Amino acid sequence: PKSTLKIGAKHARAATDIATSLDSESTVLYSALSHEFNPDWSAGLDLQVQRSQFRQSVGQRDVADLTFSSVLNLSWHFRQNWWLEAGYLYDRLDSDLPNRSFYRNRLAIGFIAVF
Repeated sequence: PKSTLKIGAKHARAATDIATSLDSESTVLYSALSHEFNPDWSAGLDLQVQRSQFRQSVGQRDVADLTFSSVLNLSWHFRQNWWLEAGYLYDRLDSDLPNRSFYRNRLAIGFIAVF
């Protein structure tokens, strides 16, 4: 009963970190799944894909980035106001620009106390 699924899309223009570009036009598709196994244990999965097209102020052609991000997390609620969380994060960027593409894997462990 306390599980949710969100799916969406967004299209917008935004400033960019590309020095030769005026701005970017991005389309984002995303989803977020949250599932409570019982009152003490829950998990989540977030996925996002973004394509950004950069309008070049110099050069002959526009360039684009394709970004994929995912987060998988597990949460244990072991006392009334205390949680432990663990997560795995994966990011990948494929770019038309040289030396910009990358991928990374990250692990996160956290403690949450609410008073």
